[in-house]
Amino acid sequence: MDLSDKKFQILESVFMECPNPDEAQRAHLGREFRVEPQHIKFWFKNHRAQMRRARHEQVDNHLSDSENDEIDSESDEIH
Repeated sequence: MDLSDKKFQILESVFMECPNPDEAQRAHLGREFRVEPQHIKFWFKNHRAQMRRARHEQVDNHLSDSENDEIDSESDEIH
């Protein structure tokens, strides 16, 4: 589905309010964007997956930072 910036912003705002739209909501968005509701369904599914990956990366990065801090502390104690 090729999205203009405006359509993407609309989907983003809907996603923030309701990351799992029901069939009626997907049908409404599909009519509004002139696409099949299935395209809307896939967009939301993919966007939820992207959000999960981003959260996991944040956690991984935070753990790495914590581990680096611990190593730095141990190094300081040694010296």
